[in-house]
Amino acid sequence: MGACGSSESRRTDTAKLILPDGALHEFTSPVKVWQILQKNPTSFVCNSDDMDFDDAVIAVGGSEDLRPGELYFVLPLTWLKYPLRAEQMAALAVKASSALTKSGWSCGDDGDARKVSGGDVNAAGTPGLDWATRVKIAAGAARGLAYLHEDCHPRIIHRDIKSSNILLDNNFHPLVSDFGLAKLALDCNTHITTRVMGTFA
Repeated sequence: MGACGSSESRRTDTAKLILPDGALHEFTSPVKVWQILQKNPTSFVCNSDDMDFDDAVIAVGGSEDLRPGELYFVLPLTWLKYPLRAEQMAALAVKASSALTKSGWSCGDDGDARKVSGGDVNAAGTPGLDWATRVKIAAGAARGLAYLHEDCHPRIIHRDIKSSNILLDNNFHPLVSDFGLAKLALDCNTHITTRVMGTFA
């Protein structure tokens, strides 16, 4: 499913499950799919590696285990055996990104999930960033936004870009996060929203 596919977390030891409400559940011990379905009777479980455009969505069998290092979605039964539309894929990617970010995970360009350590690069007692690093962060964040706005179909409009929503890994690689206010913009929609969103400053 792109940058948040299950290959993203091979180095972790938990199975990750995104619920319909966007909540993330992590399982460190084996869990059968039927146990998940008992709590979500009008849904099915799908492995994110099995999701692609124009392919029918396939359910994981009830007797199968959620495998560590894999990312799963709980989806409505009405989606079963139908091809995913672009806006559904984009919405699931945003939901996964938001859920993983809230739990301290991040999806990178290489498809690996990484735990983002807390902290502030401008905290007292920490050395300031040199200009080359600042430019690297700004250019990386701009590339991420350009991808969301121009290359994704449907386009994703973030609507809450600020420094606290740009996460950095240990190499200062920027990762756009917090898609809570994001909107999907279909190519056929030409309306421009002028309402102020996000954090007022």
